[in-house]
Amino acid sequence: MNPSRNRPSDSADRIDGDDSPADARSIIYGVDFSGARDAGSKIWIASAAVEAGGNGLRIERCYPVADAIGTTERAPALEYLREFVARERRAVIGLDFSFGVPRAVADAPDWRTFACDFTFENVEEMVDTYVTRAREYTDGERTYLKRATDAATGASSPYGFVVVAQTLYGVRDVLRPLVCNERVSVLPMDDPSDSNDPDDERPWLCEIYPAATLRDLGLPNEKYKNDGKYPEARERRERIVAGLRDAGVTVTDDIAATAIADAGGDALDSVVAALAVFRALDDGRLAVGTTPDERTGLEGHIYV
Repeated sequence: MNPSRNRPSDSADRIDGDDSPADARSIIYGVDFSGARDAGSKIWIASAAVEAGGNGLRIERCYPVADAIGTTERAPALEYLREFVARERRAVIGLDFSFGVPRAVADAPDWRTFACDFTFENVEEMVDTYVTRAREYTDGERTYLKRATDAATGASSPYGFVVVAQTLYGVRDVLRPLVCNERVSVLPMDDPSDSNDPDDERPWLCEIYPAATLRDLGLPNEKYKNDGKYPEARERRERIVAGLRDAGVTVTDDIAATAIADAGGDALDSVVAALAVFRALDDGRLAVGTTPDERTGLEGHIYV
């Protein structure tokens, strides 16, 4: 299967911009994120490189952060990830957590202000704040609102119980320090072409959602995790790996075995995250000169 096929068909996934390609960035990382106490064992990083001529993606490594730091504890795992991201010059990195919240509850004029003011102490404070704002905005009718990109991709509310810990620790402990210290460009909210440095090598960060990418590829996007609950989960992971290879992803047998053996699906999701980045780069959705609409510029955008 040609990797240029199976592109997102939903127009909501395209950000207006010119048709010129992104600058020649060929190093890609996919990160499956976690805000769990044992995040070191659940945050996986897949490193990848674009094949010569842009004809596909080659996965070069796939590992849990715990392998690099020797512990599964959350705080050192987040610190490692943050510094890893910052030092990967000219890389494009896809991260699997919400980069923003719905405009109605954000209480910020722009995304950068939102990120730098994101200082919640814990999940409870974050949820209480956004639920209160949502109820005020909807006259008490709703509590968990979604961003435009969540609605378009089927993602959960960023402060809903399913992903709230990921949002808290992802934005507060990974994005915020990097953004406020101008160590990264976050797309589409930042436009790297606006930099005063023509040789700006800061890494580009983008939000991804593996389930939406799998769905767009026509591959299993649910029940491929938790072998104890879903007896068919391993077979689904095998189908996903085969489908990724058909989509132009080169995966060694060792990495494929790791992705299939990981019952939590974290290893596999990191590989899918890398593919999502490649797809967005390849067809120009992830590029300099993009201009998001006002809502997307505040809420963020999931690249499928």
